[in-house]
Amino acid sequence: MNTDNGGTSTSAVADNDDTNLLLTQLKSQLKKLDVQKQALESEAQAIVQELTSPGENGEPPMGIDSPLVDSEGYPRGDIDLYRARSLRKRFHEIQTDHKALSKQIQEGLVQINMLQVRTYVLVEHDDVSELIYFRLLFDISWLSTPLT
Repeated sequence: MNTDNGGTSTSAVADNDDTNLLLTQLKSQLKKLDVQKQALESEAQAIVQELTSPGENGEPPMGIDSPLVDSEGYPRGDIDLYRARSLRKRFHEIQTDHKALSKQIQEGLVQINMLQVRTYVLVEHDDVSELIYFRLLFDISWLSTPLT
């Protein structure tokens, strides 16, 4: 095994450099996703504000899920129906997009965590790094069992 830097193998150093590059890329992707998520949240907040605020002349608000027809089944005359429907539609689209972004962010955080664990294993425990990394990825249960 080729070693330098006080016993750390050159392959471990190369793997560590690749891992650090991947970590940097993942973190930048997560920051972009977070910016998109915040933009969606602010747009949703503006839509909710408009849908729940009363009309100009004291009319009841359009509402997020209140009926757009009166008690007799006719369209409400006190609100702009087209505006209410388009705002509600966009609000539901935002909710769907927000869920997808949250899932992508969660998956990215898991990937970052796994890469950080791998970096720790490669740097701190070079002699058994492949075995420990393999067991961390595919068999987490060994962490809870006592060593005998």
